Amino acid sequence: MDVIWHEVAKCRAFYQGPSERSNLMARIAVALLVLVGLLATPASGGDLPVVAKITVSSSPAASTLGLRLVEGVLTFRGRKYLLTLGGTTAATSAVGTVSNLSRARDIEGIYRFVDGELHNEAGVRLRFDPPLPLRGGELQVDIASRIYPKVSTGQGNSVE
Repeated sequence: MDVIWHEVAKCRAFYQGPSERSNLMARIAVALLVLVGLLATPASGGDLPVVAKITVSSSPAASTLGLRLVEGVLTFRGRKYLLTLGGTTAATSAVGTVSNLSRARDIEGIYRFVDGELHNEAGVRLRFDPPLPLRGGELQVDIASRIYPKVSTGQGNSVE
């Protein structure tokens, strides 16, 4: 950032003069240098925008051989989807943020920890607060049904 301000100072010194044209050129040069500096600065953390939310219930949906299925609700583009989350070791309540999700069905899959987030093969990223207690660091997510807006039985229960 110091380099940018040094270049700005050089531009100001160069373009200072009595004419209004040189004043305009100095402003343009300063704006361009600031823009180039912002574009050259790496993004902090490489975070993707949050596009959906998962609310996990505190009670387990089922328990098999020590693994628990916990229910959650995905809210995505004005619709709600009932999820089952497998691999938790205890009943828990948490809220998760979802990034890099373009279709609801992309939420499904096995998630593994990468850089403090859960990632699946479709590139979807989850981050829960508080973190879910997982066995083996993996979480299986499946869509059970779309719950809002309600789908009539004549059209099936398709998920986009």
